[in-house]
Amino acid sequence: MGYPVPLSEYARLKVVERLRVEEAEVDQDIERLVALAAQVAGLPIGLLSIMHADEQQFIVNHGLPELSGTPREHAFCSYPIGEGRTLHVPDAHDDARFAQNPLVVGAPHLRSYVGVPLEVEEGIHAGTLCLLGHEAHDVDTVTLDRIITIGTAITRLLCSQRDRRELDEAHAKLDFERRVVERASRTCGLTGLLNMTAFREEGTNIIDDRQESMQLALVDIDEFRTINERFGAFIGDEFLAALSESIHSLGARNCTAGRVGDDKFALLLRTVDSTAEEIIERLRAKFYESTRPLGLIEMGRLSVGLAGSENGAPSWRTLLSNAEVALHAAKSLGRDRTVRHDEAIDRVYNIKAFQSAFTEAILKGEIVPYFQPIIGLETRRIEGLEVLVRWHQDDGQVRPPAQFYKAFSDRLLAPLLTRRIADAVCDILPEWRRLGLNPGKICLNATAEDVAHPDQLMDIMHELAAAGLSPSDLTIEVTETIVMDDPEGGMRRTLQSLRDKGVRVALDDFGTGFGSLTHLSSWPVDILKIDRQFVRRLPRSEKDRHIVRSLVDLAGRLGLETVAEGIETDWQRDFVTETGCDYGQGFFYSPAVSAEEIKDLLLRERAHGRHTG
Repeated sequence: MGYPVPLSEYARLKVVERLRVEEAEVDQDIERLVALAAQVAGLPIGLLSIMHADEQQFIVNHGLPELSGTPREHAFCSYPIGEGRTLHVPDAHDDARFAQNPLVVGAPHLRSYVGVPLEVEEGIHAGTLCLLGHEAHDVDTVTLDRIITIGTAITRLLCSQRDRRELDEAHAKLDFERRVVERASRTCGLTGLLNMTAFREEGTNIIDDRQESMQLALVDIDEFRTINERFGAFIGDEFLAALSESIHSLGARNCTAGRVGDDKFALLLRTVDSTAEEIIERLRAKFYESTRPLGLIEMGRLSVGLAGSENGAPSWRTLLSNAEVALHAAKSLGRDRTVRHDEAIDRVYNIKAFQSAFTEAILKGEIVPYFQPIIGLETRRIEGLEVLVRWHQDDGQVRPPAQFYKAFSDRLLAPLLTRRIADAVCDILPEWRRLGLNPGKICLNATAEDVAHPDQLMDIMHELAAAGLSPSDLTIEVTETIVMDDPEGGMRRTLQSLRDKGVRVALDDFGTGFGSLTHLSSWPVDILKIDRQFVRRLPRSEKDRHIVRSLVDLAGRLGLETVAEGIETDWQRDFVTETGCDYGQGFFYSPAVSAEEIKDLLLRERAHGRHTG
């Protein structure tokens, strides 16, 4: 038996699929309206039919309990759906389309019918309000209009039910993604321990709340950089995992642990001196046992700096600073040892000597800018340069930032460092302009001290503008810590004032700190930079792939651009491109290089039309 099929049948079936209405889920108001329609029509049977590809399903059934649906070829409702208009059949025996229908000549012996198509989208009918009787029955025009009105009300309720469900599902999906990213923002994905800023938050709370003896141990893997460079990041990760597993295996009570740097871990112990040292030696023995199978017996030892807080003093900041000094002493004294902070250690290994040497290096011009390209993932072109810093020493050595990281947090050195780098960039830009080179956006890293003193950043913006770089081509990069550690809001006001002048703000290393997602929408930022630790593990970690997708999706929902840091392979590039990430940065394209080398790179790109990555 043939029946009419709408021209838009494929689209109609997609609409039906979206409805996903099961009998148990139908709104009671819809059931009451179906019963009312049958009463208005004077017919004993009222059905709400949803038409699938090969059958119709009765999601509301008044008066026909023996049937839950019929094949589509037997369905009276195929006609109002196929033709897109209400169908009234006073007597099926007199209608050639239905006279031999199995539902007419056999049980349930149907004879009269009214079918109102439900237009859930323009021109798309998902089902019908279906009224039936066992005897011939005519319905006048006024009654038919009332039934059509009821059908329209049912359609609206069905659509409303669908929209509410889809909205609930969207909220649930977004909430799940928020919880995934929130969890990732407080923990290290590789080790499962607290990350640096979360550990600092926990440590501050513990110190403030307790008046008992506390011991802070900073544990550093010796020669970790050499391990990574000589044997690869995979072996480096094995050492990190071994140390985190060793920490977990201690089972030490009253211990809070975190990963607070690339190869640095921290343990806050609520215990006395001797017990803390016993725990550290157990950790050292367990770690060496775990890493022995890697075959690098002479590498990956542990240096530990230990500092105590007796009877509730000193503060968390002082405790952390003392542990840092003790760790520096442990490394300076030959590594593979534990050093406890005391006055003698502090006199020898404090920051004063470093401040003097670094200030001299700035004055001598040894602190120079390096540049790393930021690549448009769709255009494959250099869209900007991140300005980094290197220390060119008299002996020819080039020291990376990891070897003078203290300068970035020093209230005296940090502003001098930023000013020196900005001045150097101002000297370089005119030559690039003379050569017709366009470096795109210039991204400067700002320290907490810089943001706390807005006059310097404003001066730098004006000086760069005088050198040919408009504020709209300047990006200031800050870390999550700078934005979060701002109880009075002064730093945020500084960043917002820069944005008001056209400068863009990037949030660096997003996902590694404790930047709560509940605050992200209010932060004065335009760009999220996804930390390299997530990108590095993409090929072997489904969890990190999910996190990166969620970060990119979240940024897009908030109107922010994204930069994936640490891209080292074409697989990583292709993956982050597929997520919709805007820009990429990493050794796959280029390491950070000198001004002369980046000039050559810009010249080559201009000649070839795109970056080779």
